Amino acid sequence: MSLVEIESLIYDIYRGSRAAEFKASPSSVIEEYGLTNNEREAVLGQDYALLYELGVHPMLCMYLARANGLTVPAYLGLVGNSAAKISSMQIER
Repeated sequence: MSLVEIESLIYDIYRGSRAAEFKASPSSVIEEYGLTNNEREAVLGQDYALLYELGVHPMLCMYLARANGLTVPAYLGLVGNSAAKISSMQIER
């Protein structure tokens, strides 16, 4: 698993340094980040629930969804049970 690489890719896409490149040729950009096949498929297939399950920070998943043109409600609808997990998290002190 290459969580740092997935999160770096999403950050670079969302912040714009790789956005145009990713839009033109997502596969070639992804190759540069050394993702596993499963991770690559999740990014290319816009499987935000799987990305969340792989450990990607929920905000970064949402950033990727927004970069792909989704609204926040549409993103939350796609992550389904994963969104319920996010909203039910409790901080232990």
